[in-house]
Amino acid sequence: MTTDIAVAKSSGAQRFPWRRYLSPVYLWAAFGVVALVAQVVVLGRWIAAGNIHATPRDYDISTARMVITWTEQGLMAVGVVGLSIYMVFQSRRAGGVTFWATIVWGNLFTWWLSPVMAYVAPSPIANRYALNVVSWGPYIPGWHTPRPQLHIETFFAAQMFMFPLIVLWVAVQLVCLNYVTRRFPRWSTLRMLPVFFATGMISDFVVEAFFVPITGAYAYPRAIHELSLFGGHWYQLPLINMVLGACLLSSPETFMVWIAQRRNRVVHIFRGSEQMATRVQATMRVLAGLGLANAVMLIYTSLVGAVPLLGTGAVPTDTPGWIWPR
Repeated sequence: MTTDIAVAKSSGAQRFPWRRYLSPVYLWAAFGVVALVAQVVVLGRWIAAGNIHATPRDYDISTARMVITWTEQGLMAVGVVGLSIYMVFQSRRAGGVTFWATIVWGNLFTWWLSPVMAYVAPSPIANRYALNVVSWGPYIPGWHTPRPQLHIETFFAAQMFMFPLIVLWVAVQLVCLNYVTRRFPRWSTLRMLPVFFATGMISDFVVEAFFVPITGAYAYPRAIHELSLFGGHWYQLPLINMVLGACLLSSPETFMVWIAQRRNRVVHIFRGSEQMATRVQATMRVLAGLGLANAVMLIYTSLVGAVPLLGTGAVPTDTPGWIWPR
């Protein structure tokens, strides 16, 4: 019986060879290529217009805040470079590109989507003292945020090279999920969904607390005060954004790893690459990871960009000039 099924599958594959191009690795890789082309077009137009320069420094900032900003940027730079190098060695030891590596490398190519968060209104606003350039938002079709000069792109404070560190959130979330799975091995996937959300919320709170109140890498000055932690202060954390972060920033990748472990099979986006030649497999897996990262980030940034449509609050009176110009 098993042999008959195997023969039937083999016969079907020979009769319809095009079906392999519908496997997850091909579809995700195709989206990865589309994302690469899109960012080359957007950033190419932005560079051609001579926009590689920082925003004017027209604000006051304390020495303590300068030290905090540079320290945070240094930690981010070391983290991104260190993780990228580690993933190379990890993949070599594994004999092929790992899913963890694709999370890091794929998210290195998602920062071009940052302006989407300010598609209709400035949110969030980055630390203007940090290393930055003026935004390429005006070169994204339909981008029409008021006061576009408020939205800048920072290198290491957040935004550009913050996203590859999502792999750390995935790792922490996976540890928590594996612990719950060991304690309750009979829990179904549906029953585990609240655990995904809870661990995602905890992870997002820790990250947002580090980047907003502690280091001041960015802020949400137009958030609704009543729906924010620390509402009414420059370091307020909007609950809606935290929910979006919990559901999208790390949970999709975590779910893929967790379900692959539970079912003892290759992770979803790698399906269809198992029999490929080594170099082809590596290329397809990296492109698939890039496609997944861009798909997740496009959805996340679009939803964050839509949050102001629900309403905005007054800019807190204690908001510093290096966040919101007066």
